[in-house]
Amino acid sequence: MNNRFSHFLLLISLVLASGTAAYAFRVPIFEMFLPMLHWIIDTIEQRFHIAKLLIARPRSEYVIYLQLVSTTPVELYGRKLPGMDVSASTLLTHGIQHIFIFLVMVLLAAFYSNLRYGVLFVLVLIALPLSVALDIPFTLLGSIEGLYLENFAPDQLDAHWLVKWEKFMTNGGRMTMALGLSLLVVVLSQKSRPSG
Repeated sequence: MNNRFSHFLLLISLVLASGTAAYAFRVPIFEMFLPMLHWIIDTIEQRFHIAKLLIARPRSEYVIYLQLVSTTPVELYGRKLPGMDVSASTLLTHGIQHIFIFLVMVLLAAFYSNLRYGVLFVLVLIALPLSVALDIPFTLLGSIEGLYLENFAPDQLDAHWLVKWEKFMTNGGRMTMALGLSLLVVVLSQKSRPSG
């Protein structure tokens, strides 16, 4: 009983420590991801160029800020517009949220399952950037696309995939993705263990 209680205390300590560390180091963590996010956004968005993609602190909290620009006329939903710029941001803490949930779930599984830790470590290194890649760039671009559609084609607002994805991610999708990815990582780590 004492052994189980000490394991539980250790687990709680690790969860609290990982949450504190994720929040305290959220800026350097996401600075590592910025080149990847830049490449994804640049690949998807063909009408505008990235003027800025950075971590900013306009008020009391850090945000990931994206500014797109076009110095030449651009056509948006049947309207030809002169050069313009548009921007969107998302709280940095939102990005940390699913990383934290993911790590806690993997940590729980590592404590209570018979996992292959080398495989688990490799899968975590793959899944963490994947979770950020599926969230931040699409959320920012979905927010911008929603702005275009509201002004130029409101009848198409609910049909655009970027807008749908942005709504999904901001309405519980981050938690769903974190839980799903962590479950996948744990299952793959378990299955990779030789039987017998």
